[in-house]
Amino acid sequence: MIDNANKDHPPRKKLRPLVLEDASHEGSKFTRCNLTHTLVINCNLSGVVLDDCNIANMSVHNANLTNARIENANYTGATITNANLADVTIENCSLEGMTINGILVEDLLRKWQDG
Repeated sequence: MIDNANKDHPPRKKLRPLVLEDASHEGSKFTRCNLTHTLVINCNLSGVVLDDCNIANMSVHNANLTNARIENANYTGATITNANLADVTIENCSLEGMTINGILVEDLLRKWQDG
């Protein structure tokens, strides 16, 4: 578990970007970490927990996030492509402006609720 309890740590942009490549971090837990500009390539992150982490500009390619839990994250402006989202649960999240294949999710939910 990585826990950055001191919120006064230097911003990630002043450090070299973290690169995780061809590695297994299965079951790892990251709490209050600054993962800005992190690059993840070909990694097993199944069961990983990211809690209250800054993941701005994080780039994830060909990663296994099966049973991962990401809490208190800001995905503003994020793009998800070519992903398997089967059995994904989204709870207590702002969906303002979120689209799926160009369709506003808020509109989809409104139509579903109206029957």
